[in-house]
Amino acid sequence: MGLIKENVEALLGSTYSLSNTEDDTLYESAVATVADSLPTKMLLDYAESLELDASPTSIDKKGKKILLVLWGGANGTNKVCSEIDYAGALRMADTESIYATNHATSESSPVYYISPNDGSGYAYLTTYPAPTDAQSAKVYYYTYPTSLDFASDNYIADDNSANFFPPRAYQAVYLKTAELILNTLISDAVSDEEDPELLTLYQNNLSAVQAAYAQEINVLNAGNPLPGAE
Repeated sequence: MGLIKENVEALLGSTYSLSNTEDDTLYESAVATVADSLPTKMLLDYAESLELDASPTSIDKKGKKILLVLWGGANGTNKVCSEIDYAGALRMADTESIYATNHATSESSPVYYISPNDGSGYAYLTTYPAPTDAQSAKVYYYTYPTSLDFASDNYIADDNSANFFPPRAYQAVYLKTAELILNTLISDAVSDEEDPELLTLYQNNLSAVQAAYAQEINVLNAGNPLPGAE
């Protein structure tokens, strides 16, 4: 597989210097962008999970991509929760609203929602009906890596281990990282009024990399619903 840096440099070519770019930041941003573009079932193999009950009743969403939320009904069967926005959750809980949902109805169609940052420093996820010890919920999520090292990583993981990111999606990460680096190089070239021929070279390479990335994402999602439409 080789180093992440070597695979990206192969796309950029020997003409490019990466020394003046924020490599790790661009690389981490590329990983997060690709993860957000992958079908849920591809990331479930790399998911973590947390059970919500009487305590805790919610989960900090910071740094996480929510993949699946299950709610356990009184009859022992799990139901997949649909996502609604926070305003919708408030209307459902408002007994004076025409959108109010009684407990029996909500048990048959449980939902989850993201509450905004209330001063705690993060937004958080919970379900409706609220989880209890008798009727708990389970949240499956992917944690975005935040300690990546562009120069030395062989694998996309905080601990440089192989079991954290789908191998099939590595090429998409190489391409997205190359795209972000090229955007940085183009911005620097414009600011520094560099050789117009060099700027044109960057722009042409960027177009090719963007096209290849779009094609790669389409291949990864072939036969799968696009994220947000599962």
